[in-house]
Amino acid sequence: MKIIADTNIIISALISRKGKESDIILNPLYGFEKYSCFFLRDEILKHKSKILKTSGLKESEFLDVYFNITKRIHFIDEKQIPDSLWQKAFFYTRGIDENDTPFVALALYLNGYLWTGDKKLIRGITERGFKTVFTTADILNQPL
Repeated sequence: MKIIADTNIIISALISRKGKESDIILNPLYGFEKYSCFFLRDEILKHKSKILKTSGLKESEFLDVYFNITKRIHFIDEKQIPDSLWQKAFFYTRGIDENDTPFVALALYLNGYLWTGDKKLIRGITERGFKTVFTTADILNQPL
């Protein structure tokens, strides 16, 4: 099964290295194929100071943790996604959280599940018909 991690999932994994999100990403028993888009890397760097402050990580520790997490994720260039899927993804995210459009578009492109902890996003896109979305709890409830 393919899961597409959005920014809040990876930030959670970086902040809480022993948390559930980190475990799902790092533990090979969770046999999911993990994906995200290039946009995620920009978002992580944009929020780096917040991550450092909240996690208590030093710069060098952050880089180690960041590398350890991201090396387990397949990054896909959003430019590969057809315009029709971008339009569909924007339909789902418009007015809810348009910054998540690349992740929804990638989920559509890969026929995978969006993995997010954003309750407002989940509620909004499912009301519009996007049903392939998982929370961390949903993933933990999947058989290994």
